[in-house]
Amino acid sequence: MPALLMEDNGFPPFRPPPWLRGPHLQTLGSRFLARPPLPAEGSTERLEVEVEPGERLFLFRDRPAARPRGRLLLLHGLGGDADSRHLLHLVSEATSRGWETVRLNARGAGEGIRLSRRIPHAGRWEDVAAALAAEPWSAAAAGTPRVAVGVSLGGSILLNHLGRTGLESGLRGAVVLNPPTDLDWSLRELERPANAVYHLYYTSTLLRSMRRRARLYPGLYAMPRAGRHRSVRALDEAYVARDAGYDSAAAYYAGCSARSCVAGIRIPTWVLSARDDPFVPAAMLQRDLNGVPAVRLWLQPTGGHVGYVERRGGRLAFWASRVALAAAGRLGGLDPALEDDLVS
Repeated sequence: MPALLMEDNGFPPFRPPPWLRGPHLQTLGSRFLARPPLPAEGSTERLEVEVEPGERLFLFRDRPAARPRGRLLLLHGLGGDADSRHLLHLVSEATSRGWETVRLNARGAGEGIRLSRRIPHAGRWEDVAAALAAEPWSAAAAGTPRVAVGVSLGGSILLNHLGRTGLESGLRGAVVLNPPTDLDWSLRELERPANAVYHLYYTSTLLRSMRRRARLYPGLYAMPRAGRHRSVRALDEAYVARDAGYDSAAAYYAGCSARSCVAGIRIPTWVLSARDDPFVPAAMLQRDLNGVPAVRLWLQPTGGHVGYVERRGGRLAFWASRVALAAAGRLGGLDPALEDDLVS
């Protein structure tokens, strides 16, 4: 059974506004989407979960107004945290449609740096298992379908979890947006001159994070230097690989790329990406996911890297949140009729 699924899933394709076409406009355009309103102020509940002795992470729970019809675990991308724009769009859309959501703040990401001395990276799939085992849901949501959505590197971490846990994943299904399944390949694309703006953004974000970590934990991390650590690869070589248990960045990429374990995925998994993603090539996803029976890959002609900015109802909106939730509803076995207006 092939992984590639194009036109037979019943969802309409992504159609960007005429003035917002192309990979770069879409990728950068998503940053200009208005941050959606979260549920009423004070309703977000912050939880802490211990993932190993002395190491904890934040989880943020948001409940719908009515009794939950499903539980949704959300994972953010590289350099972000639980308040990343894409996750907030998913929370807003999901809670309005009856999902109880839990955003996983990657270990050491954002304010989570004060809970963990360790570095967030692609191999942190066991943190997903720990978060699920903690049962961070309200009593009202007990027994409802449990589905996860991972964005970019968060999607790669989710695929790692699914591939390494198989039928014991703790989930009914999963939806993954633009995941880099081969870290080295994706990074080589990021290092291309045409993608310099993205590479600079990620390098600067990671440098700031490592400098903050070095100030908090001076005995554990040396202060990075912009002159020496001028790339994502250099930072991976100097810090991330060692923290992940590898002696080089190359070994870390090989050991923590989702492609190494996706054959073990046993629950229905829906992967959405764009053919014009600047640094998650469609050819990579087709190579790594085609032939995995539990996986369905839906490639859009355009959308950039988790862009999918559409014009809907007279305003810009995040198309992928609508389709991801419709897919989550199907995977969770919820009434398809309740999801029809998401994708109409």
